[in-house]
Amino acid sequence: IGNPDAKVKIYAFTDFLCSACYKFYQLEKYILAKYRNKVEIIYYHYPLDASCNKFMDDSVYPGSCSAARAMYAASAAGFFNEFFFIHFSDYASYKEGFTDEHIKKNLNLSLKKAGLSDAAAAKFNEAMQSSSASAQLAEHINFAEKIKIEATPTVYIAGRKIVGVPPKEFLDAVITSELNKK
Repeated sequence: IGNPDAKVKIYAFTDFLCSACYKFYQLEKYILAKYRNKVEIIYYHYPLDASCNKFMDDSVYPGSCSAARAMYAASAAGFFNEFFFIHFSDYASYKEGFTDEHIKKNLNLSLKKAGLSDAAAAKFNEAMQSSSASAQLAEHINFAEKIKIEATPTVYIAGRKIVGVPPKEFLDAVITSELNKK
């Protein structure tokens, strides 16, 4: 999300059902509004769900593998931003469990918001079931393990590793410092 040509890159290892990740999402909205085209946030899937994360003994957030696949599919179909914001705007409903119905609802709202057709829905559904979705999840999970990600969100910005949700003022200071560098 954000400007791919931005000077400041924020790398976020996230579980799209994690409560702390939802709090980080609220901070992301502030960052994106304040810094507009000066920041890009790049997501790595790290679902805390044993159904796709072989490093988890138990699932902390059951269904987060499906949520990660849906984010992958939305990206592949060309409407990640819409899907991402709609997903988190409905976050409170996931407390009782994340289901395929949530994905369908978010898909339909995203398509409507983006003004896309049934062809985009078909591309989304194909990507959801694709082996490339499984491969990307596995790649992100293995990378997260390699660099010892132990919690979500874990964020990297300007060489700094931040575990959890940092204070808004801290993130503001880091971004401002990076933007002021020549």
